[in-house]
Amino acid sequence: MEKKIAVMKFGGTSLMTSNQRDAATKRIIEMKNSGKFPVVVVSAMGRFGDCYATDTLIKMIKDENEACDNRNLDMIASCGETISAALLSETIRKTGHESVALSGAQAGIHTDSSFGDAKITSIDPENISKWMNKGHIVVVTGFQGVDHEGFATTLGRGGSDFSAVVLSKALKADIVYIIKDVPGVLTADPKITEKAHLIEKLSYDELYEMSKSGAKVVNFKAVSYAKDNDITLVVKSLYSPIEEKGTQISAREEKISVSAEEKLLTAIVSKEGVLQYALKERDSFKIIDLLNRLSENKISIDMINIGIENQYFAIDEKNQEIAEFVLDDIKLNYLMRRGCSKLTIVGHAIHGVPGVMAKLLFSLDKTGIEVYQTSDSNATISCLIDSKNIIAATETIHDVFKL
Repeated sequence: MEKKIAVMKFGGTSLMTSNQRDAATKRIIEMKNSGKFPVVVVSAMGRFGDCYATDTLIKMIKDENEACDNRNLDMIASCGETISAALLSETIRKTGHESVALSGAQAGIHTDSSFGDAKITSIDPENISKWMNKGHIVVVTGFQGVDHEGFATTLGRGGSDFSAVVLSKALKADIVYIIKDVPGVLTADPKITEKAHLIEKLSYDELYEMSKSGAKVVNFKAVSYAKDNDITLVVKSLYSPIEEKGTQISAREEKISVSAEEKLLTAIVSKEGVLQYALKERDSFKIIDLLNRLSENKISIDMINIGIENQYFAIDEKNQEIAEFVLDDIKLNYLMRRGCSKLTIVGHAIHGVPGVMAKLLFSLDKTGIEVYQTSDSNATISCLIDSKNIIAATETIHDVFKL
């Protein structure tokens, strides 16, 4: 009889202290006792500035040599997950349960050689299965793989989430638990507003849009993979028993229409550190050249409005230097506005519903919040506003749309 397997992914901020690792171990043992054998995937502990956080390790090698070899960069970047896996495995072992920590290579995660953003080419779960059959709880380093020459590779931002869902498919597990330091997916960032509350059920598409818009819940690539392979995701708290509800993410049943009583919005997401550029250029070839060169420099344009005479676009502030070099080189005149945030409302029910944009803009205007730019998709509407207004804007929208 095959074991029922549940993949459990623990975020880095859930593993920073011994008390947190004890809590993680408690959740893992609860899963085992529930009849599902846990396979654990971990991120590096902490965030930038913490000793073993990925960004801290990257800064360390770049301080030594800014033009460091990408192989060496991936080697040091992968160390944080290795430390997390070893520590959590030993925390499990001290409770009397057998456990083993495996690197991405030992777990059979094979990738190409695109260091820093490697693509998984195949997974061989044989070694994981071998240790499971011996009764060991396997703790796998997320974010890592190995190329055909044996070099350590990393999978890009959010790579540990992606490791978890890909391993879930390889192990024929139909559910992945994403364990975090919050109760689940909330209607807004609880650090911004106390009005934020738990969303019990979400569709893959809604979570994907939230992640793309800046929500640090589950990486959007992992959400897309889970959708394509019908893998249920459950986001829940490190501190709540495994049987308690968090947020379940799965396919949404299509509805023909939306009733007047149904909530239009699912969540509000915000992203800070955005720069807006305003241009007045009638030469369309220059605009096309700009867009192509920004793409060549791997600069993602977050919001864009192109008119005959006026053009607006927004980018992450970390890309300012390269973007302005390109603008100057093409000899484009521009105005730059800093200190912006992108505020996005997300909801599958807003598609095709008239008046949502008007309601959103009216509510912000009534609160005295100026909107610099807007963009929209089937399930989102985004507004670019001054970062100092994020709290007021979030709370206003939360109330107006009755989230």
